[in-house]
Amino acid sequence: MHLALKTSIPLLSVLLFTGCVSTENLGVASLMKDENKIDVTEYKHRINDRISIPPICKQQFEAELPKVAVVKFTNNTSYGKATVEFKDKTQGAEIGFLGTSIGAKAEKKQYNEKREVDAKLSESVTSPLEDLILETGGAELFTREDMDKVDNELKLQDSGLLDSDTLVEFGKQSGVRYIITGSIDSVEENYSDNEGAAKDVNSVTSKSDNNAVKVVGLLGRVITSFTDGLSITTKVTVKMIDVESGKLVFTKKLEGEKFVGKLKRVSFDQVTGAIKGTIIDSLPQIRPDFNAKFSVKSYVTQIRAEEKGSDERIAQINLGAKNKIKENQVFDVYKYEAYVDPVTGNESCDLIQMPIELKASNQIGQDRAWTTVDGETEQLKIGHLIKRTIKK
Repeated sequence: MHLALKTSIPLLSVLLFTGCVSTENLGVASLMKDENKIDVTEYKHRINDRISIPPICKQQFEAELPKVAVVKFTNNTSYGKATVEFKDKTQGAEIGFLGTSIGAKAEKKQYNEKREVDAKLSESVTSPLEDLILETGGAELFTREDMDKVDNELKLQDSGLLDSDTLVEFGKQSGVRYIITGSIDSVEENYSDNEGAAKDVNSVTSKSDNNAVKVVGLLGRVITSFTDGLSITTKVTVKMIDVESGKLVFTKKLEGEKFVGKLKRVSFDQVTGAIKGTIIDSLPQIRPDFNAKFSVKSYVTQIRAEEKGSDERIAQINLGAKNKIKENQVFDVYKYEAYVDPVTGNESCDLIQMPIELKASNQIGQDRAWTTVDGETEQLKIGHLIKRTIKK
């Protein structure tokens, strides 16, 4: 079943049941949305309870944002630089590049085109991945301009493949901690044309005295109008490498599918454009992995209550709009404990999650934000570490 059909069924369901949504339900949703809007001036009582931070744990506050670079991906598909020849003879239109072809119906017409082209699939991956990294708020991006300078110095391979020695040298010169790279593994294209068969079936069923049979024939024609045409399936591998150690942090395979639609004459630009769109649409699948690795962290700087003894409290954190903080984002709260290994005697810092949840309110400045506090509010203290909650 094509992607268009998969998406059209839920859409049809929404259209059928839209009328069932009452204004009462909409009112509840509106009320829930307003719950997180606060007026800080109404919380007049300041709570000054502070935590004592073990020396071993202070590095949790002092760590700088890691610098991340997205380098060129390896293109393992046949869609790269190529000589494209488009031919249209009699009723068949065919586009061929590097042994791959797609057929579609066209009018009887003589047409020939031959030119040098470059799909530039690898370049299409870079910017969307950079946007996803910046979205986390917990990493600094190595800019394209800086990347070009290092490219020239180290002669980084166009394929995106890096040996361990090059990685270490790259890290020293650039200050980059993590590299994002990978490969475009495969592209599959399929052009289906079932309209003729559907017409034939409908011409037979339309003569039936059975209305159900007629509906089946008509439905077949409707479905083919959604599913006939070009569809693209892509597979991409994304890898994160720790530059300091040269080790692989994680690897993830992403699959994408996109229905392009009916095309009378399939050009190279249309196909490559559809491939790029399919790849880009698949990249957000890696968002949870980036969020987990670059989870933005901060600490509580103020706590207020409406009055002394009140459990309803708000808390200020030292993160704001410049850290991509948005209303309704949720944060986990942690406390510190110094831990000494009984065998090695090495001291380390343990972070223990507390039964408290912070949610960003409408009061968000550039580098500060106020949050509502849920859970065991009386346990919250100034200095507690917070991390943005990672949605699985």
